[in-house]
Amino acid sequence: MLAAGIEPSFVERAVAQPASSIWYPTDAELTSGRVVSAIGARSPPLPAIVQVADTAVFNALPAQFDAPTVNLLADPAKVQPRQLYLFCRVAIARFRAIAALLSARPES
Repeated sequence: MLAAGIEPSFVERAVAQPASSIWYPTDAELTSGRVVSAIGARSPPLPAIVQVADTAVFNALPAQFDAPTVNLLADPAKVQPRQLYLFCRVAIARFRAIAALLSARPES
């Protein structure tokens, strides 16, 4: 964390936190610790942009998984224990597809 430029006091507090509890830093602590550069409200993306992104992500998944496996993402609460491994694999693939979309977008 120090190599990433996070303030030493923030790192010390995070590392000192006992495993039996969780520290939820405040927005001010995250900013002053240089974990984030700013916290603010963003405007929600336009629905058309979300639709294009969702389509791109879900078009990437059938190349790796069959339709029933991709459909596990539709309702995670209904995933059966025997399906958890496949669910995790397709969820990871989805996140990777999202990351690829983000890295491919032009700088604004």
